[in-house]
Amino acid sequence: MTTTTQARKTVTIRRHGNSLGVNIPKDALTRADLQEGDELTIAVNAEGLLLTPYDPEFEATMETFMEIRSEDRDVFRALAKL
Repeated sequence: MTTTTQARKTVTIRRHGNSLGVNIPKDALTRADLQEGDELTIAVNAEGLLLTPYDPEFEATMETFMEIRSEDRDVFRALAKL
């Protein structure tokens, strides 16, 4: 996967009812091919927050993996030693 550096913008976290949120600039939404009503997945990693378009197929695959990983923890540990 190739990552290109785009113009960076600073946004401010603000209260939205009982939650906090940010407004995403229109040009960023256009470049990401996102629009109002689209669902996003949020992940926290070492660099901060990562927002990606919601992909139900990927989410189902990850849920299956997490179940298998939990059930077969010893198998994964043994494989990691190879």
